[in-house]
Amino acid sequence: MHCHKDPDQLFNLKTDPKELQNLAENEEHQERLAAFQREALERWDNDVLTEAVLISQRRRRLVVSALNKGKKKSWDHQPFFDSSEMYMRNHIDLDDLETRSRFPKVD
Repeated sequence: MHCHKDPDQLFNLKTDPKELQNLAENEEHQERLAAFQREALERWDNDVLTEAVLISQRRRRLVVSALNKGKKKSWDHQPFFDSSEMYMRNHIDLDDLETRSRFPKVD
């Protein structure tokens, strides 16, 4: 893993699947680490990613702050609807069912 603000991390997942031994500072792995760093810099714009993460964090903090005021509301949205009219049922005429499934809906 490579991030400008954090130390690099390099693990051998075959011999260390729990990622307990960071090989990034090991001399014998410097060439491989440098290759991974080059690839990461070619593939991703770190400044753009960092800004996107910061914006996302600010938005989530705002939502949490709003949810903690007034009546507590669950973070998860649970829509309530009558599922008996959503799925193929024997009580619905096939022509009516097909008409309902068309987009845009035809009245």
